[in-house]
Amino acid sequence: SLDVYGSYVYGIGTSNTYTQILHIIDVANPANPVDVGTYTLDYFNISGPIAVHYPYVFISTGYHDQHGESWRLWIIDVTDPANPTQVNGLYINGVTKVVFREPYAYVSTRNSGAMYACIMFPGFIIYDVTNPITPTLVSTGSVTIANDVAIAEPYAYLAGDNCLESIYGALFIEDISDPNLPTRVNVLPQYYGGVEASGSYLYLVS
Repeated sequence: SLDVYGSYVYGIGTSNTYTQILHIIDVANPANPVDVGTYTLDYFNISGPIAVHYPYVFISTGYHDQHGESWRLWIIDVTDPANPTQVNGLYINGVTKVVFREPYAYVSTRNSGAMYACIMFPGFIIYDVTNPITPTLVSTGSVTIANDVAIAEPYAYLAGDNCLESIYGALFIEDISDPNLPTRVNVLPQYYGGVEASGSYLYLVS
């Protein structure tokens, strides 16, 4: 996973089975990119998405074994790219994407057990990141699994499921004009693995 801010690329690499490494690469000269800083996250064998909310980088990593999965959403201070520092870690299972729209972070998640056990895990979570070091939970949406999320205010578009309603594979559209109370306005019954919004268009991968 990669994200870009200014002249830096932020990416996750793996040095061995149980270590994920944040790489900060200076691409001011694209012909000669320079790896200027790293931060190691030990004991995690799955890397999820990465999203920059400068001067912080949000990174999702997980650990999977025969007993299940455990995930974290790490917050790393990259003010000094040569010396990134961890400032917080949130227990959020299976983050698939983080989208920032001031002052909120919209997080889609996919919990591997939700479809089969039909237990209510939030697939869409809204945080207030006015203070990015300590995000505050605002609300959750109506999906139990979200493969992806796109924000085109005042709507959130979520590709996923709601096992409590036996809806498996759909595009959920939620009104987020009041972030404290996201409200579903439509469901399109088609499996989508990815969604992105630009202008008045949605781009979907099925």
